[in-house]
Amino acid sequence: MPELIGRTQSNTSMHLAKLEHCGIIKVKNEGKMRPYSIENDKIRKLLEVLEE
Repeated sequence: MPELIGRTQSNTSMHLAKLEHCGIIKVKNEGKMRPYSIENDKIRKLLEVLEE
């Protein structure tokens, strides 16, 4: 993900941790993988509208 957004790994991790703390995203620990998903329904709906 850091390469996709042009940031360092530590910067990306810091921002993801803040989003998780605010209840915007949730994280699953699956071995070395940490898949993220949108937790907040309002944010999910906003992203769906923006996608259209």
